[in-house]
Formats: sequence, C-alpha cells, structure tokens
Amino acid sequence: MFRSAVDLCALALALWVAACGTDAGGGGDLREVGSDCLGTVDCGASKDLVAGLPEGARWISVPGGTFRMGCSPKEDSCYPNEDPAHGVTISAFELLETEVTEAQYEAVMKANPSCNHSGGGGPDNPVECVAWPQAKAFCEAIGGRLPTEAEWEYAARGGTRTRFYCGDDYACLDGIAWFEDNSGERKQPVGGKAPNAFGLYDMLGNVFEWTGDLYGEYSAEDQVDPRGPLTGNDRVFRGGSFYAYSPYGLRVSFRLKAKETYDDGHLGVRCAR
Repeated sequence: MFRSAVDLCALALALWVAACGTDAGGGGDLREVGSDCLGTVDCGASKDLVAGLPEGARWISVPGGTFRMGCSPKEDSCYPNEDPAHGVTISAFELLETEVTEAQYEAVMKANPSCNHSGGGGPDNPVECVAWPQAKAFCEAIGGRLPTEAEWEYAARGGTRTRFYCGDDYACLDGIAWFEDNSGERKQPVGGKAPNAFGLYDMLGNVFEWTGDLYGEYSAEDQVDPRGPLTGNDRVFRGGSFYAYSPYGLRVSFRLKAKETYDDGHLGVRCAR
C-alpha cells in the first residue's frame, strides 16, 4: 500500500526511468510535486527525482477557509508587528503532522545539523539548528515546500480565534506545548502533547518553524492566499519553542524574523504542499 501521493509519484518516476532511461534530455521539472502529482511525465523531464516521505512522516489535509490573521480578539499584549488583524482566505493544502525529526531529516538529507541544546537530542526529537536554505531543501526533497506565513497561522489556529489553540488561559498550554515551564529547557519527542483541531502536533512550542515568506508588515486589507513581500532581508519563523521564556512567545499570532543563514538551536522545520 502507498503511504502518500509522493509514493505514487515515485512509482511513476520509476516507470518513466524504465521506459526512457536516465539519459533522456531535460526539459520539465519534476521536483514540484503538488496535488496533481506529476501531471505529465515525459522523456524530457528532469532527472532530479523526489524522495518519498521518511518513516513516521505523514501529510495532514488542512481544509480551506477564512480567518482573522494577527492579534487575537482578547489579546492585550500583542506586538506592533501582529497588527492590524485582517481577513485571510486560505486554499486547502497539506502540512506535516509533526515537526520534522532528527531521524527523518537525516534519512533524506544524510546529515543532522541539530545542536541539541541542554542535551535534548534524539531520533524522535525535532531537528533544529536548521538554516532557512536547509529547511527549504528538505521540503523540496520530499515533494513539498515551506508553508506561507498565512498558511502556518491558519493551520496553527485550527479554527480558533484565541491566544493559543487551546484557549485564552495560559494554564491550557501545558497540555499542548513544550515550553520553559515543562520542557527542562530542551526539545522533546514530537507528538507528545495534544494536537489541535486539524490533528497537527507541536504547532506551539518544542521548536520554532521556518515559513517560506519574507518578513513584512501587515496590511489591513483582506487577502487571498498571501505569499508575503517579494523583497526583503529576513524570513519569518513561528510557533515558540521549548525555551520560550513566557507564554507570550507561544501565542498563535507571535511572529519573529531572521536572516536566512540564522541557525539557532530553537529553529526547526515543518513542510507543506
């Protein structure tokens, strides 16, 4: 049985290679695998074959919808870059169920950049110390991409409008997130806390997650599938971490930016497609 559309794509590619040979001339690009899988497979396609999902990884379907992106309605401690809240419509997409683990990253990339702050390493723990180009390369290798910032927040909220996807009360965080109060200041195995309504684990806490977008200030205008600014010097990352010093850094609307080369010990990856 095939685990995903990526496995079906791998089969199609294998059949293509058998029919055409690996020396066929290049023309198309098979690395961008989406909902239509390969679309057309011909003997002019690229030889850069997409890897299947590593063991334990799973795509979760996130239904399309409209939400308010930015500062939550009952929040009184938002930073200026979380305002103005604005309406965003998101098309259906898929997101990995958990943050990419050390074992999963190493299986695909044949390397493990993790710093393992405070000794928090392990094959089932999220990979971290990942710079943005590394995160992007991993996602593309498994037939995906980094999520947009809007997709990330929409998926993290899981249909809620509260500070955290478990509610507005800070006390609920212990059940859904690894952060300073319960993590021992080290990352923990993925999937150990309760998921949100979309079935996604650790969208808050454990490690921060890169998005694909360049950083920009919010517009008050409603948007459809926004992709962030076209130019800029920083990329956005989201979600808080095991070392979050206060609950404020675990709010769904909280956003940070960094240079693409930034590879801090709290920064990991989760892919979309």
